[in-house]
Amino acid sequence: MVGDLRALSYDTYGCDTWRTFSLNAPADERLREITQEPYRIPFDPQAFDFVVSTSVFEHAQNKEECFREIHRVLKPGGYAIHVLPGQG
Repeated sequence: MVGDLRALSYDTYGCDTWRTFSLNAPADERLREITQEPYRIPFDPQAFDFVVSTSVFEHAQNKEECFREIHRVLKPGGYAIHVLPGQG
């Protein structure tokens, strides 16, 4: 997703667990590892206007902690969208 959005000229970054990156993504300084304990999104406070998560919350052990971190990295007035898989 990061690559696709960058191709459209968006200033885009991504983060995930190291296991996901090591299996699916080439090395890229715009892709960063999320630490698990404590759960930490690897960006400064108020870094983003918009946060997107796809297929994240069905795996999250502590959803409250995840939402706190998303709030921390969002600028005031920023937006977040969370996409979950549909039930089949």
